[in-house]
Amino acid sequence: VVGVTATPKRGDGIGLDDVFEEIVYRKTYTDLVARGWLVPPKGMAFDLIAREKPQLGIDGDYAEGWLGRMMLKANAPGKILEAWREHGENRPTIVFTPTVSVARAVAEAFNEANIPSAWVSGAMPITERRAALEGLRTQAIKVVANCAVLTEGFDEPSVSCIVVARPTMNESLYIQMVGRGTRCIGQTIAESRAAGKHDLLIMDMVGCSDQLQLDAVVELVGRRGAAMTSATVREESARSRAGDVPFEETDGVLVARTFKTHRPICRWVELPEAWYALSLLSDGWITVEPDGSGTWQVAHRPKRGKHSVDYTGLTVDLARSVGENMAKETSSRGGLPMFQRAGWLDRPISEKSLAYGLSVGLTLTATTTAWEKTILEAEREYPRWCRGR
Repeated sequence: VVGVTATPKRGDGIGLDDVFEEIVYRKTYTDLVARGWLVPPKGMAFDLIAREKPQLGIDGDYAEGWLGRMMLKANAPGKILEAWREHGENRPTIVFTPTVSVARAVAEAFNEANIPSAWVSGAMPITERRAALEGLRTQAIKVVANCAVLTEGFDEPSVSCIVVARPTMNESLYIQMVGRGTRCIGQTIAESRAAGKHDLLIMDMVGCSDQLQLDAVVELVGRRGAAMTSATVREESARSRAGDVPFEETDGVLVARTFKTHRPICRWVELPEAWYALSLLSDGWITVEPDGSGTWQVAHRPKRGKHSVDYTGLTVDLARSVGENMAKETSSRGGLPMFQRAGWLDRPISEKSLAYGLSVGLTLTATTTAWEKTILEAEREYPRWCRGR
């Protein structure tokens, strides 16, 4: 049996390991952006400064009815309009909301501001829904708001702005929402740019970008499975505890900030000339280095043998994210040894590691931590890497 899915991490926590034995091929969102098959994202978050304890539904995510009431109480339709006018105007846009009433209110707010808009829902007659989506395709309609209709099975490549106004703790749902705007017009980013779509603007109104990543952990075992890694368990536990959603109860000031759509999850050694190195322990290194064109390239540098440059022409944040994906595939340990929260990195090295480090010329003591030793190793290798480019 061969299975293909874009969202292996299910929202209900049920794993796929009862059917499938292993993952034989994977491509993450970051990989596809780096290869030029999807448009690069840029993120804007809009904090509605206040917090209230959320109500959860039976699936463990936020209760939709409570979300809808809070969104309207926070004047979310007006805030979305305000933010879109400043940052997303003239971009074909999809707005994701928690309830149909919020979707309707968002469309009404835009229409009252003379911005052609529509809303769609699953209960709407199919002819009306198709008319709204056709209007978006022809750009007769600028904005379409929806509740749980366009998260999957919908593809309109011209969409270049996604408004996330539906709070969620479900990483797959977040990726599905953002994914409606990642398509290129044509087959590649070059064709898309020629057609006028250069990137995707993600406007996060509800704090999803603070908790969730666009590259989900790819695994067959669900959250309820016994084979979960301890790191994933801790991540899920922390996410469930940090469930407050930012909403202002009154019509306050909208505060905008940019957010990184590609956030490193590993510890990188910063080296001269804007180089970065990620240790794979016995498997060598991943390096991110300037490529001479104002962008960065990603290289795999094994302990033995020649290095290979696998990606080039990337922003530094995207390059580091790609490097971490490469590390997952390359490491013989089947994970990320330099995970930021790995406690062993901050503990003193073993006597064996100390003896070996001293034998190869590193300046170490019994109190040197594993992370300090990693930095010294990268600094020792750096001149050789530069000569071998």
